[in-house]
Amino acid sequence: MPQAVTLSSRRAPADGKFTLPLRERIVLDAQTTALLSAHATARRVSVGVMAMAAIAVYLRRMTRAARLSVGAHFMRRMGSVALQTTERV
Repeated sequence: MPQAVTLSSRRAPADGKFTLPLRERIVLDAQTTALLSAHATARRVSVGVMAMAAIAVYLRRMTRAARLSVGAHFMRRMGSVALQTTERV
């Protein structure tokens, strides 16, 4: 199995202790969201699919990895809570 790509310059601890990843949160304004939505609709894909593609392109350019596998967690909830997700539930 190929080694996982990383953007970190540090190695994982040898003792196997879990460390939390760095996280970044962005909030898009209404105009940017509308433009992305229109772009996605014109290409018959979801905004979530476009975001996943952007992440894959970014990781490919930064790591020069020949092959990448990019995924996301899915929320297994139904009802109004599920309406706030960006991908299928």
